[in-house]
This record gives sequence, structure tokens and C-alpha cells, in this order.
Amino acid sequence: MIREVGARHGHNAMVTAPDALTALLIEALATG
Repeated sequence: MIREVGARHGHNAMVTAPDALTALLIEALATG
């Protein structure tokens, strides 16, 4: 999930703090 979200955000190898937090939030919502 995190890799897919990161790729959607910009295909950047380096993950920024905002992107990481967004990915965590998306996973949390997805898992419920």
C-alpha cells in the first residue's frame, strides 16, 4: 500500500514526511 501511494504521489525514491503521514493515514482508513 505505502509503495503504491508513494508512487502515486510522485514516483520519488525518497519519501517525505507529509507523504509518509498521508500513506499511514490512508492505510489506517483502509484497514479500518
